[in-house]
Amino acid sequence: MKKVTNSQYSHVAFVLWFNDRLMVLESVESVGVRMVTLSFYTENYGNNGRPYDGDIYISRHNVMSELLSSPETGKTEMTHLMGKALDLMGKQYGTQDLARIALRLTTGIGRQSEDDSYICSEYVADCFAESGITFSNIDELVMPKQIGEDSNVTVKFQIISNVS
Repeated sequence: MKKVTNSQYSHVAFVLWFNDRLMVLESVESVGVRMVTLSFYTENYGNNGRPYDGDIYISRHNVMSELLSSPETGKTEMTHLMGKALDLMGKQYGTQDLARIALRLTTGIGRQSEDDSYICSEYVADCFAESGITFSNIDELVMPKQIGEDSNVTVKFQIISNVS
């Protein structure tokens, strides 16, 4: 994904606190839409006792952050975001989707409305859209690069640097 899109981003997800755990909400090839603890990435990715073998950044979407932290809108926006995120939980992203992704990358054709599977960036974009958040550089094709490089997204810090 990085090479094809000429980007440092190959995957996007979003994180939210759930009780005392920081949860990652994402869509991944082998599973589909899921929610795992951030510690899964930092401590035991792949159930092998080792962290994820790659770079992980924590970024903030500035408008979403303002909405969620506002006393007036925070609870409503969290309900919208979590409602959509949970409604899509378990949606597929299987092996057959890889051909569709390749088609999207080579032709620029976006996700079709009848397509009930999600690549990571489509999942993030659809969840954020529930709060009226759109990514400024996205046409029909939603790729990790476009979310990561959006003018409203600010990298806050890096939690894992390629540990290979």
